[in-house]
Amino acid sequence: MNQNSNYRALLGLLKMFAVVATLATLTACSSDDKPAKKYTLSGNASGLSGAVKLKANTETLTVAANGSFSFSTEWEDKTTVNLSITTAPEGQTCTLAPQQVTFAGADINNVAVSCEDIVVIPTFAMQLSVSGNERDLSLSSSINGTDYSHIVGEGDTELAPLVSPGDVIKLSLNAMAGHTCTITPSEFVVAEEAPAIDISCTTFGSVSVLVTNYQTAMPIVNGTVNAYVFSGAEGAAIEDENAYTLLDSVETNDEGRVTVKGVGYQERLVMQAIADGYSTRSDVGRTSVENPSTSVSIAMISVDAEVTFDGAQETTVTVENSPLSVTVPANGFVDADGYASTDITARLTNIDGSSDPDIMPGEYEAYDPVQGTIQQIESFGAINASFVNSSGNAVNLAEGVVATARIPLAERATNPPATVPLIYFNELTGIWGVEGQATLKTDANSGAKYYEGDVKHFSFWNAAVLYNSVRINGCVFEEDNETPRRNVRIRAEGVDYIGRSTAYTDNEGNYSIQVRPNSRLLISVNDASGISTTFPVQVGATDLTLPECVVAIQGAMRVTLTWGANPSDLDTHLMGPTVPNGTVSSERFRVYYANRKETVNGVTIDLDVDDVTSYGPEVTTVPAFPYPGVYRYAVHHYSGSGTIFQSPTRVELQVNGENYVFAPSEDANSGSSSTNTWIAFDVTVAEDGSVSVLRVDRYVPRSGSDIWANGMPPEATMQFPVKQAPSEQ
Repeated sequence: MNQNSNYRALLGLLKMFAVVATLATLTACSSDDKPAKKYTLSGNASGLSGAVKLKANTETLTVAANGSFSFSTEWEDKTTVNLSITTAPEGQTCTLAPQQVTFAGADINNVAVSCEDIVVIPTFAMQLSVSGNERDLSLSSSINGTDYSHIVGEGDTELAPLVSPGDVIKLSLNAMAGHTCTITPSEFVVAEEAPAIDISCTTFGSVSVLVTNYQTAMPIVNGTVNAYVFSGAEGAAIEDENAYTLLDSVETNDEGRVTVKGVGYQERLVMQAIADGYSTRSDVGRTSVENPSTSVSIAMISVDAEVTFDGAQETTVTVENSPLSVTVPANGFVDADGYASTDITARLTNIDGSSDPDIMPGEYEAYDPVQGTIQQIESFGAINASFVNSSGNAVNLAEGVVATARIPLAERATNPPATVPLIYFNELTGIWGVEGQATLKTDANSGAKYYEGDVKHFSFWNAAVLYNSVRINGCVFEEDNETPRRNVRIRAEGVDYIGRSTAYTDNEGNYSIQVRPNSRLLISVNDASGISTTFPVQVGATDLTLPECVVAIQGAMRVTLTWGANPSDLDTHLMGPTVPNGTVSSERFRVYYANRKETVNGVTIDLDVDDVTSYGPEVTTVPAFPYPGVYRYAVHHYSGSGTIFQSPTRVELQVNGENYVFAPSEDANSGSSSTNTWIAFDVTVAEDGSVSVLRVDRYVPRSGSDIWANGMPPEATMQFPVKQAPSEQ
């Protein structure tokens, strides 16, 4: 092949490639050149009463009316879009479905927005009104089967949680002593408004307490009275402190009084009085259906000595001019949490029941751990020892620490044993417990006698003998001398020993009271609901049944005079009218040692007991006030050294179920004829029978001790409140 032939072949190939390329280009220019298809999202809205705001991925859309809507964005195939409601119309709730879509080659137009008005279900608090209760109530509620508990006091309040129409409510009150309460309504279905619930209570059972300074008889203001009640649970023993609960705690008013209401009917009430500067004191009472109200007079003794010392050192704390002392080892005190205390203040008080057994806390009864029974006791002297740290918090001996206590022998103690049990007072139960032994000793310097023993804690400590009692059996009638007096208190007070016991009559008016064998005693009905004359009884080694019943008189007056060893003889003088409102001597009577009974207008006024050998008591009983007018009580220094003030002299008045206490506020030479009589008080009886008590507290000559001497009563130093009727308490 020649050169020309080769050239023509190459040119032919090039032309062929050009044709192929042109054809390829023409083919490409002839294909569809439009973009990929996109899709829309739309739906329908219903129920709108305002604008709803929707969101689809990043786009937001406001839909203001019912009907169709559409998002402006177009989405490519297979795109996933998240849908949501960002804002619903005010007062409506809206739902959106579906909340996520994915395009699959077609538009989506089935998005549904559905709105509806929000139905507001009203909620409100139950309105509660409580009245008549003395303490907070424990209320239980059930709301649609869910239980709640509430503590509610007197007045108006709201209960939580809130309730709504249709809720089912059930209410109940937990039982509370001394209260009868009703709930109206107690079960209901909540209607269209806040339910109003009323709790109305009535109370029953009350204790009136008078708290005074024993030495001055003046009221103790701002003291605290704690009322403990015995639970009465099955098998509980009265000496078990776990069976007692604190019912109420009340502060004394300007007259030294408190009334604890709504105590119920209690077999045993322990009333504890606490006040700064005084030894604490407790007394025991009882309420019943027959006698729902009682009264208690608590006389508190001022602390004899208050001494601060370093508890890190062994220390003997003493009382000036007394054998009373306590010796404590070094580092012996801890607080309630068990932490050691070294900066200690001791408060020591001598408690001598010689002139007045009521000075002793509680009743004269102790639990004997050997016999496992409660026994009566005879006291030979007692003390109270309490201790606080620098913060004022109570401290006591640490576990295993032993201290030594010296208890002065009581002035009126007769034939004191060489050794006696040491017993301590439980202020919760009002019962003494045996713990140790004390030995009678004599102070080498003063010659004073005392009992000494070791103690493992500090409290009230008593050098006392537990004895196996005999019983005095008797009965009590109403004033008709036929109807039995039920649940009335009987008191027996030792004349030749320091002790006292208490019993209550049964449904037949019978009583059986424990006393010391071979002893002389004074027996009386001594109750807020009534009193009797006080009469002496001599008992031997066996039980004694009295031949006659005594009569308990309601609304009567009793005056009890006690004093110390000197003067040896103080005399009661009670003066009163023999005609209505009599004031001159010819219109007045005088009951005293030479005229122990006086009958006026059919009422016999009696000086039941006249004591001439120190201490007393002298007891005067007024069954009723024969006439309106002024009844005056005075104390005459008949014989013996010392003064009425120094003795000390104490007068306790019971009238209309209330207690009053009197003592001279200042000293005077009662051995002098010009000041030998101290007027304690006046009782003024009005025409309508109401009674007011007036403290007089004045020294005069005996001949001038009645109101007629100066024409009218002397000015009083203190006006006591008039006793209210039980229904008003």
